[in-house]
Amino acid sequence: MQLYKILLLSLLFPAGASHAVQPVQTIISGWELTCDNFAVCQGRNLNNDGGLMISFYRTSSRVPVSWLHVELHPHSALSATDTPLIQRLKIDNQPLAPVPSQESRQALLIDDPEAAQQTLTALIHGNRLTAGQPDGSGISLTALAAVIAEADKIQSAVPPTPALPETPPTLTVEGSQPAPVMPLTASESRDFADYAISQIDVDSCPLAPVFRQIKLAALSNTQALMLISCESAAYNTFYQAYKISRQAPLIARRLGFRLPFNYPQGFDLTNVRYDPQNRELTTLLWGRALGDCGTASHWHYDGQKFVLEKFSSESGCDHWHTASDWPVLWSSLSADRTLPADAGI
Repeated sequence: MQLYKILLLSLLFPAGASHAVQPVQTIISGWELTCDNFAVCQGRNLNNDGGLMISFYRTSSRVPVSWLHVELHPHSALSATDTPLIQRLKIDNQPLAPVPSQESRQALLIDDPEAAQQTLTALIHGNRLTAGQPDGSGISLTALAAVIAEADKIQSAVPPTPALPETPPTLTVEGSQPAPVMPLTASESRDFADYAISQIDVDSCPLAPVFRQIKLAALSNTQALMLISCESAAYNTFYQAYKISRQAPLIARRLGFRLPFNYPQGFDLTNVRYDPQNRELTTLLWGRALGDCGTASHWHYDGQKFVLEKFSSESGCDHWHTASDWPVLWSSLSADRTLPADAGI
């Protein structure tokens, strides 16, 4: 199935057609802008106790935003009333123009692109968005134009992507299926755990062997994955990954995980787990104990190496996002762009 996806994507997206760019996540005067490696951008204001959250998503500078949402922050001091939020929202004391949307007491969800763009344009030309706060605080809109301008700059530098065919080509991939991978036996697990404790020295893995967490899984019928915790700091545990032979003599080789883009903060295998059924390794780096910011990554084992499928990042620690909703900073063509709800937990 994986080979089918690769061949199909090579037909739909010939070399050079994806126009991959350096992903960006930046803070502009209280607004977060994230543009991934395909220059798909999303932005939101950081919660500064204004009580409201504005977020938008746009695939290209050549088209309207895909959606725009205005929501009450779950920790907002604003009280939810029986009045729909749309009826409380005002730009510079003027009511928002009605547009097709989903409305509730907590949110205004505009998923029609033309309507979303109309509302975004009104916000850009305003100074402050309020929702009936007695002090009139609300959200400052003065930096929103700069956020959109930065998104324009990033997206306009990318040539248009060719339209996909309405009906994908039908491919037939011949070849035998790989042999089923036999789970590790209890004896193998004991041998590998002993190896992790006795053969991986403290020079390469600083954590004392008695405190090491060891996670094991079969990669094939000849090799296994060995994950060893080597450092711990508060709510984050840092691991090293090894590929170890399943036959004597046991030989372990440390695996490297390198991001395919420039990420100044660097990358570590943090709070890692491996799902042998999906051959997927996930990491999760908490920015703080509340779990509302940090980074998450998904790697797929292709039979030889781990290949990055998706990398998500949330730089705003403001009680807004859990890991499943952090903005995608980098993804492969075949990646599902949403993380599962329990990602990395």
